[in-house]
Amino acid sequence: MIRQLAYLVQSVLSFIVFAGLRELRLDLWAVIALIVALNFLVILIHELGHAWAVVRWGATLRAICVMGIHYDVPKRRLSFRRLPHKAEVGGYVSYAPHPVQHSSKSALAIALAGPGANLLLALVAGAALLFLPDPTACIVSRDPMIAISGGYAGLPDEDAMRRAFAEVARQEKCVWIGALLHRFAEVLAILSAGIGLSNLLPFNGSDGEIVLSHAKVLRRKRR
Repeated sequence: MIRQLAYLVQSVLSFIVFAGLRELRLDLWAVIALIVALNFLVILIHELGHAWAVVRWGATLRAICVMGIHYDVPKRRLSFRRLPHKAEVGGYVSYAPHPVQHSSKSALAIALAGPGANLLLALVAGAALLFLPDPTACIVSRDPMIAISGGYAGLPDEDAMRRAFAEVARQEKCVWIGALLHRFAEVLAILSAGIGLSNLLPFNGSDGEIVLSHAKVLRRKRR
């Protein structure tokens, strides 16, 4: 039931992203391709967070799998594999625990590293919105004449008209690119935070289940 909730959260977030990207007047297939690419990027960051923690705690990293794309680390080989039923939402990391350093503490840290990487990415993307310039700052005027001269007395010649319309086209392109960058940062923050938090839900095979089980072990040891 909780696994289905995690998939529902991811589906709702993808729909929100779809609606946001469609506002930019992108082609339907371009929007779908962007959503798939963004989901892949966010899940990859999640699994790389796990992989970093695996190496950090002295374990042996065996494989990283993202949306069915499987990378065998020792063999350095890419292949396609179906995700197992007990995998996280979208991917997994396979590793062999360190024979000495492995503990509930290390397992807890490795499990939290994936969602942590997602939340960090969400914060970076959110912070980027504060530094990206306002897209409408590109606009001088949508009137071709005012765009190049600030006002005319009399009729402009053909060359002036050509420059004016070229300037308006440049401004509109600048606004569109700025809006795209803003929307990209927004949806990246939404997707990354959503996938990170949904993986903390305690369903079979999730980070949340691992965190919960090892947190209980650590709590018992402290008593």
